[in-house]
Amino acid sequence: MPTIYFNNGLRIYINNREKGHNRPRVHILYKDEDYSFAFDGEQLEGGKLPRKQLKEVRLYLVNHQDYLNELWQSDF
Repeated sequence: MPTIYFNNGLRIYINNREKGHNRPRVHILYKDEDYSFAFDGEQLEGGKLPRKQLKEVRLYLVNHQDYLNELWQSDF
C-alpha cells in the first residue's frame, strides 16, 4: 500500500481494499496512534492530532485529492 512519510513523524497510507467504509479515506500514523481522514480533510476516526500535524495533514489532503482518488481506485 502506498505510504507517504513526513519529516515530523507523520506517516500517511491508503488501503483501497478496506471494506465497510462509505467514504474513501487515508490513515495517519503519528506516535503509534492511528487516525482516519476523508480525502477532503475531515477527520473520521481517532483522537486529537496536535495542531501542527493536523494542519500539515489537511493541507496535504486538500492539495492531493486527485492523486488520492487515483490510488483509491487503482489495483495496487
